[in-house]
Amino acid sequence: MKNIPEHIINEIIESTDIVALISSFLNLSKKGKDFVGLCPFHGDNTPSMSISSEKQIFKCFSCNVGGNSLNFLMKYKNFKYLEAIKYLADFNGHSFDFSSYETAKNIPKYTKNQELIIETLKAANLLYKNSVYENKDAQEYLKKRMLDTNILDYFNIGFSPEIGIKEKLVNEFNFKNFELNKAGIINSEFNEILRKRITFAITNNLGDIIAFSGRALGDLKPKYINSPETELFKKMLLYTIIQRKNFVI
Repeated sequence: MKNIPEHIINEIIESTDIVALISSFLNLSKKGKDFVGLCPFHGDNTPSMSISSEKQIFKCFSCNVGGNSLNFLMKYKNFKYLEAIKYLADFNGHSFDFSSYETAKNIPKYTKNQELIIETLKAANLLYKNSVYENKDAQEYLKKRMLDTNILDYFNIGFSPEIGIKEKLVNEFNFKNFELNKAGIINSEFNEILRKRITFAITNNLGDIIAFSGRALGDLKPKYINSPETELFKKMLLYTIIQRKNFVI
């Protein structure tokens, strides 16, 4: 299951109605074009969590927890990333055969450490992609280069804000700081490596994300930086970045 292609994961997430998912756990009320409910992530006495059926996201305006259907499920059920993906597939009635990816002979087996790195990077990529729609500077930058949502999704282009990604990976996705460090998301001082940058996922020949490249917004130097080397990523594998840089330079 660790080797499910990224486009399959995206399809499962995008086909999930976040209102239907959250209402299967919580009581929701219609408020204008959105829905509201008591936030389960803090002691909520009045409905402070808003769910947008149009944007397919949720946001608590008291504790600031938010995201898409996958983010909610992982935090609410305390699921790991791939557990949540399988749950969403079942919830949506997908007939996808997960076992075929577990046993395919042409897919090399990853070590447990490598599997954890991939799981961590997929979660980070999801947050980076969501962050584009929460940052006006990133939206303006990508708009000027005529990059629509289809291109952003296809090339796994996102944005790493100055703060917040590490906290979400720890608090909402249940990763540890040392796991984020091993995956190349934070450095040895626990600072986010790609903060304030447009992010580009680097994939291997199986389609798994193994690292990121980051393009600075504004005058931040250096202009481009890449993830540090890990068990899965060596700098000689930067060939996929060339495709992505052609869109943004």
